[in-house]
Amino acid sequence: MNKSSKIKTVLTLSFILYGSVACAKTTYMPKELRGVWYEHNSQGREQCKVYRQDKSIDNQIGALIIRKNNYDTYAEYGEGNHAVPTRVRPLGTRRWWIQDMTYLDGSSEGILDDSIFAIKKTLLHWTYSYRDEGKKVKHTKILFKCL
Repeated sequence: MNKSSKIKTVLTLSFILYGSVACAKTTYMPKELRGVWYEHNSQGREQCKVYRQDKSIDNQIGALIIRKNNYDTYAEYGEGNHAVPTRVRPLGTRRWWIQDMTYLDGSSEGILDDSIFAIKKTLLHWTYSYRDEGKKVKHTKILFKCL
């Protein structure tokens, strides 16, 4: 299943799960966050350079791509996560708490999750959580805007 098919499947399932109530109010990602972000290191800079030359899905590895209605992460092993925001709350200047439904590696079952996104100078500090052997672990990535 290609990436666009996965996204269509996720969006269709989201509509089925949440029905017209979710459609009545759409939650958007803040404009300042939208774009293509890579980790702030030499590998991220190289990945950005490759992506700028060829924006195909194969060159999105390592990226955090934030759009108006959703965002995606692309892992080095070829899969990735798709997230649809359900609540956005400003926490101050250029800082937000975002709750979302995250669909792991193309799964049709979403997990309700939350993250903190903060822009400091030109860098994005993204703090998110994941499960490791049943424990919730928080992690922060520092990213720069590629596009």
